[in-house]
Amino acid sequence: MSKELAILEPFLKHPNQVFDADEMIERIWHSEKEVGPETVRTNIMRLRNLLDVEGEESVIKNMRGQGYKLVSPDI
Repeated sequence: MSKELAILEPFLKHPNQVFDADEMIERIWHSEKEVGPETVRTNIMRLRNLLDVEGEESVIKNMRGQGYKLVSPDI
């Protein structure tokens, strides 16, 4: 499974729950030692590029000082 899909899975299972970088590292990169918050940010950016519609707000929100959460778009 790609890292982007691995990141998306907990967001889909627990909508509106905030996941911090350390949680994501533990869930997704648990066996890799050289992974840090920058790796999470990079993969969140890639996931946003796959999910987001141009001109619309991202469905993955950065909760400053807390982490990230998936929010449902306004329809």
